[in-house]
Amino acid sequence: MGQKKVLASEIEQIKNTFAPDKRTALFNIDVLDGPSGFTLIGETNLPRAIDSLEAVLSEKGIVATNEVNVLPADNLEGMTKAVINISAANLRSNPKHSAELATQATLGTVVNVLKKEGDWYLIQTPDKY
Repeated sequence: MGQKKVLASEIEQIKNTFAPDKRTALFNIDVLDGPSGFTLIGETNLPRAIDSLEAVLSEKGIVATNEVNVLPADNLEGMTKAVINISAANLRSNPKHSAELATQATLGTVVNVLKKEGDWYLIQTPDKY
């Protein structure tokens, strides 16, 4: 099996271990195969998962540059908590009004802010959704 397939398989195993439910954990990692080797790109809110992936790759002798963004994003400048200030906030699965309704958060709920994308924020409620 080629190194890229092994790498993809290891990413999938780590994802299944640390982020089995995409609604409660973010682990979107891809591999670029360039002239200077493999590069891990994407984002996650699970730093331990990235550490585990790097350890497994090291054990297998696979060298990959880590360019994965660990959330919360740096551009939030430390503002990683927020309070819902409307009676019911609709939380969407993607940053658009037509996206599937994932869940709702009620007035006063304290949420973790993970990143800002345009006018949209990726947040996580106390129940991890």
